[in-house]
Amino acid sequence: MVEPAVLPQPVSRDPGDDQVQACALAAKADVVVSDDHDLLTLGSYPRIPMLTASLALDTFNARTRRGR
Repeated sequence: MVEPAVLPQPVSRDPGDDQVQACALAAKADVVVSDDHDLLTLGSYPRIPMLTASLALDTFNARTRRGR
C-alpha cells in the first residue's frame, strides 16, 4: 500500500484519474497500464508512461529480448 502523493495541480481531464497518478508517483511506478482514454491522452506524467496493456506487453517483451 502507498499513500498517494499530493499533486500540485489537476493532471487529467478526469479528476478521478488524478488519484491514479498520485499513487503511481508515490509508488515510484515505472509505468501505468490502463485502457482509460483520459490517462492515455496524457502520454506520461511526469515521467511515468501511460500505456495500453498491449503496448506495455510489447515494450516488456522487447526489453526482455534485449536482455534488459
